[in-house]
Amino acid sequence: MSRTQPNIIITGTPGTGKTSHCEMLAERTGLKHISVNQVVKDRECHEGWDEEYQSWIVDEDKVRLYFNFCYCRFPHFQPHPSLSLLSVSKGMTEWR
Repeated sequence: MSRTQPNIIITGTPGTGKTSHCEMLAERTGLKHISVNQVVKDRECHEGWDEEYQSWIVDEDKVRLYFNFCYCRFPHFQPHPSLSLLSVSKGMTEWR
């Protein structure tokens, strides 16, 4: 089965604007936004909460099983053949 929509992954450190970027991209393109953060919370794909970074400690194995593809941290990321675009967020900039 061939896909008709691109698969795009936006990744980066906490607080860099990934969710805002994805919501805007979904709104402008009509693509579906799946928040890994929401999946991590809802499906308990975490090892607890990190107070210092105010984010979940992601259990990458559980996330990988949920999405059924390779999801891992840089610099060890190996793109899956179904991936259309990977964007790494280093910081929020002003939207135009």
